[in-house]
Amino acid sequence: MLHILLGRAGSGKTHTCIQEAVEALRTEGPAGPPLVLLAPEQATLQLERAVLAQLPLGAATARLRVLSFARLAQAVLAERGGAARPRLGETGRRLVVWTLLHRLRGQLASLASGADLPGLAVAVADQLAELGAYRISPERLRQAAQAGPEPAARARLADLALLWEAYLEAVARGPADPGSELIAAASLVPGSTLERGRFWVDGFAGFTPSEEHLLGALVDAAQGVCVALCLDGAAWLHDRGALDASHPFAPTRRTLERLLGRHPQASLEVLPRAGAPTRFDPGGELWHLAASLLQGERGTSRAGPEEIFLHTAADPRAEAEAAADEMDRLCREEGFR
Repeated sequence: MLHILLGRAGSGKTHTCIQEAVEALRTEGPAGPPLVLLAPEQATLQLERAVLAQLPLGAATARLRVLSFARLAQAVLAERGGAARPRLGETGRRLVVWTLLHRLRGQLASLASGADLPGLAVAVADQLAELGAYRISPERLRQAAQAGPEPAARARLADLALLWEAYLEAVARGPADPGSELIAAASLVPGSTLERGRFWVDGFAGFTPSEEHLLGALVDAAQGVCVALCLDGAAWLHDRGALDASHPFAPTRRTLERLLGRHPQASLEVLPRAGAPTRFDPGGELWHLAASLLQGERGTSRAGPEEIFLHTAADPRAEAEAAADEMDRLCREEGFR
């Protein structure tokens, strides 16, 4: 069953996910089914710190884990089989692409002249990784090449289709490509210990098709999945019209609509809950700024700004240096991390 939490930044989404997981651990003990908090790779350490801060000292935490989609897939493969197969890392992927560029140079139209350039293998390897994440097949690339309006774009897409097909054949016989692990793990979720588990997914504005496929397998098999999305739920329920593509939260709204399309029985909850703590004061400066910028509620703040300041910079580099200087000052003088 899928449950979706909607709320602005600071409305308590992460707090709610952590509290529910920690409460399940406290009431059910350390020997129950898995409790998993899913977050983007770069956010897992911060979330682990937040979880440990809510647990009593010495509490068993093996049952409660903070994982990224990649590490979740590896855990499933380790349990159900497939983890022993060597994995192709980023450097290995680039070496395979470099080899294919030279082997297929005679069949390439637009990339042949740059096959010896060291940066081309890196760029192509990154493109192939993205194709895998979004589940784009070589055949779809060829169709796009045939429909392309510009000869240069058609040639480029045709070359990528050829390289992508050769790459898939190469990794099928050798080390596994990390991008394929999510798809393989999705088919192994039924019958694994995750069937009895509960999941909280936080920190994502959207999912790649591979991540969405694995998430769908969890929703279908697990005891419960909660997805938290940073979106003004009250505004969305009031007006479900399409957002302009340039709107900051348009990708998040598309993610919500895709989830509801795939799981029409999903339940919705809008945060903050009555009486629950929030990161920002609902009448504070940041809350007022967000309302003015994104909701069109123009007006004057109740007092002069104390939490927000403006800094003018000559160029982006100077702006970044000013931000770094301020972060350094906060750490040295005011105890921030």
